[in-house]
Amino acid sequence: MLFARNLIWFYLLGIFATYSSVMAPLTCAFNAEEDLPYQIIIVMEFAFIVDILRGWIYAYHDNQPIANDRFLHWCYRIWLLNPRKLELVAVAAVPLANILQWEYLRWINIVRAMRGKELLEKLEKVESFNYAFIMFIKIMAIQLYCIHTTGCMFYQLATDFEGLPQIYQTWMSDIQIGNQNLSGLGNVQKYIASTYFATVTLSTVGYGDIHATNLTEMVALACLIIVSLTVWTYLGVQLANLFGRRSKKQIVGEKMDNLEKYLKEAKIAENLAEDIRGHMQMKYSDDFDRKILEDVPACLIAKINKNFNESIIRSVSLFNGCSPEFFKHLASGAQQDFHPPGCTVLKEGNIVSQLHILYKGGLELLQGGTVHPPLTRPTTVFGLESFVLNEPLPHTIRTYKASKFLIISKKYFMECLHNYLEDGASVMKNLSNVRRDPAFVERLLQSVFGIQMQNDVIRKASLLNHAIFFDDLEKVKKLIHWGVSVDSVDYNNIKPLDFAINTGNTEIIKFLMSVVAETNTTGIDQEHAD
Repeated sequence: MLFARNLIWFYLLGIFATYSSVMAPLTCAFNAEEDLPYQIIIVMEFAFIVDILRGWIYAYHDNQPIANDRFLHWCYRIWLLNPRKLELVAVAAVPLANILQWEYLRWINIVRAMRGKELLEKLEKVESFNYAFIMFIKIMAIQLYCIHTTGCMFYQLATDFEGLPQIYQTWMSDIQIGNQNLSGLGNVQKYIASTYFATVTLSTVGYGDIHATNLTEMVALACLIIVSLTVWTYLGVQLANLFGRRSKKQIVGEKMDNLEKYLKEAKIAENLAEDIRGHMQMKYSDDFDRKILEDVPACLIAKINKNFNESIIRSVSLFNGCSPEFFKHLASGAQQDFHPPGCTVLKEGNIVSQLHILYKGGLELLQGGTVHPPLTRPTTVFGLESFVLNEPLPHTIRTYKASKFLIISKKYFMECLHNYLEDGASVMKNLSNVRRDPAFVERLLQSVFGIQMQNDVIRKASLLNHAIFFDDLEKVKKLIHWGVSVDSVDYNNIKPLDFAINTGNTEIIKFLMSVVAETNTTGIDQEHAD
């Protein structure tokens, strides 16, 4: 909702800025009155003031050291940090122009044209709009606005503050429209002549049937031609990009056409062909999106993928209470996969050998011809019971819309649990909480998964007791740090603390007692938090 409000505010200011930047040259040059009521103009100016204040507040919060500076230094730095500082001058230009009776100040409002450009650039990224059309509109808008502004500027050079023709010779003095001089015609005819002069000047060498006749106009004309070279170069590059660039839809469509030709030539069965189409369309779209990162080094892409995988794994309820190291280790072995709508991910009767985490899309369960309510919640783990109990899957799992998953192999998953023993205990606890069924818990403990977890606990407790026996405090600390629980028992059913008391090593006893006390305190805090 907040994002939508910001977009509405952005679009509204873009429309206000476009109107203001177009009317500013007309008001200055032709003394044209605003078409909108005065109250709406005030609302527009107030909106710009509010937006400038928002920019200042964001700059302040994003740069906390500013808060420690003195007031004047703070104001100065905020002014430099604000990317729209010229708009403050534009807001102040209107009342100053009225007070000082100096209409030239209104020209500052043309800086708001950048807002209109930003608005069109924002629309270019909206998938529901045609990119080429919006890009073409932006190029034409820039070109027409340059001509519009230049035409108004030429007209103002040929008139005084009251809009009357200058007493000396100007470009407008000798122009005859029919039987009348241009100076005696209305603003519409004058505007057309001015924009014609601007078009001829900016598109040619600057000397046509209408041309500069005094030194001021010559200087202005020379400066404008130099600036226009930059503008036309920019527009030329943009046009080249427009005609040279193909949209995502065109690129994916071309690849799908080639695939379709191959499927027909190879006479692939329709069911298989449909699956291939769905998979390849998702793959081509995904490859197009990943081209953004094609210049990024492989090591950085690996870090990006790892961080992405880790953010998803952290949200999975199965891993509640696990350590950050466990998340990082698990994320390193996770692979991203995707399936199109209607694709069978796991089939009834098969034993699940990979941990599947849904993070985008939706699934549906099919059992005995009945379709169960779909699974759409992100970070859902499916096929979990078959995965941990090594039993056949009781239903078929199928995508009902395009879906993306993280996949972790059983071997890698077990290695992670083996290396992070306390996290393995948390996973076992979370598994028991998922199904509060004594029969399921009993099956879990007696399964290969459960027995292996218990054997790991016993084996590591034996290693801890072995270190205690040889009075190796450093090894004891390392084993505790690696996740060996002080409450675990070895093959003789002896806890580490009891074993340490029997050996009589006071340093190890004190250390283990501190670990027990810390564990109990953490447990009590978690209970209060729950």
